[in-house]
Amino acid sequence: MSSYARGEYREVEQFCGQALSATEDAALTVRIIHLQLTATELWWSLRPADSVRALVDMAVRFAEADGASALRAMARSLEGRLLVATGSLPDAIIAFDEAVRLGAISGEPLAHLEALAHQGHHTIGRDLNKGRALLTEARRLVDGLDRRRVSEEPLLAVLRARLAGLAGVADFDAGRLGQAESLLTQSLIELRAVHAVDHLALTSNFLGQLLTATGRFEDGERVLLQALERLSCIGSLTTYQGYNMALLGKLHLERGDPDTAARWIHEGWRLVRRHAHGGFVPLVRNYLAELLMTPGYGRCDLDQARALLEETIAECRSSGFQRSEVGALALRAQADLQAGDAHRAYAASTAAVQRLETAGSMPALRTEEVYLIHHRVLRALGSPKSSHWLERARSVLLNKSASISDEVHRASMLRRVRVSRAILDGSEPYAYGG
Repeated sequence: MSSYARGEYREVEQFCGQALSATEDAALTVRIIHLQLTATELWWSLRPADSVRALVDMAVRFAEADGASALRAMARSLEGRLLVATGSLPDAIIAFDEAVRLGAISGEPLAHLEALAHQGHHTIGRDLNKGRALLTEARRLVDGLDRRRVSEEPLLAVLRARLAGLAGVADFDAGRLGQAESLLTQSLIELRAVHAVDHLALTSNFLGQLLTATGRFEDGERVLLQALERLSCIGSLTTYQGYNMALLGKLHLERGDPDTAARWIHEGWRLVRRHAHGGFVPLVRNYLAELLMTPGYGRCDLDQARALLEETIAECRSSGFQRSEVGALALRAQADLQAGDAHRAYAASTAAVQRLETAGSMPALRTEEVYLIHHRVLRALGSPKSSHWLERARSVLLNKSASISDEVHRASMLRRVRVSRAILDGSEPYAYGG
């Protein structure tokens, strides 16, 4: 645990392996496995090996044998995290639900809080309001916690720092951009203080997404480059490096520089494809498709873009990652429209809107962009309903921008972001040019 507090996660893995071979105690076995997999999650979650599955199964088996609710909650939470990594989000949420129930009756704060944090974060992609409520409850509990009741204080310190970031992501999804930036920045500061370099990579990605979405490209680039530099010496985190590289490419695409974007997106895609992480692969594939359908890109290829988007749609319908599916449907509609096939575009954009209307706002998905594309498709078909969707896009955009108290940052979102300009000025949303 002292190695975990110093952020020396390789040592944690080594010590836990030695400890497991030296005990047959059920309770201690569950806690050792929990610490080992928690410390190394951003490595093993990239491609869960049979050894990881065996450890999770062992934790579940020993927890059931012991019978303690806290141990069973910890084991079920590990099971949920494994299911997320293997692309089984609905099953993961079921596991987290059970972990929360067991943690609540256990009387052990850490077991309950950890389960709540995972349940809330992964519920957001399917039910934003429920996910936000769960994260709010987790933050309320952690703020009121008597730390003397927690034996594993280093685990709690990292969880507390992560919770601020997860709450920031939830506010980002809800369109509360000013509050989201504050929480994400706070989380980064706290994660640095507890040496959680692995989680810094993901939280930096979330902040980079927000800064890109609000047109603060210079700040976003700085955040993402710093995250890439911090992880450059940890080769086993290549998927997270790839995810941040691809997002940096998306930033340059939004900025109007598709050639620079191409270098980052292609390198990010190369790294991400090394591991079949159910959440990251469709996200980066969508970035690549968007690059290929950008008119200003010299290697623009609508057919290849549409093939990539179809792959994402099919994959996400199986895995349950709705955000990437809706994003791919909207981009597919845009690509069909660019190819002159308004009727196929209508089928895709209608599906995107319907999925979005059912699920509500989704993680880092620009609702206003989905509505704008639907407006353009309907306009191409001569439908009088097109203006309704443009007004909905405008309403979402203005509500989001109103949450930014800084006037300069608010103006940046409204004037520097291409989708914002398209909504407010009636320009084409994929006419890149800075």
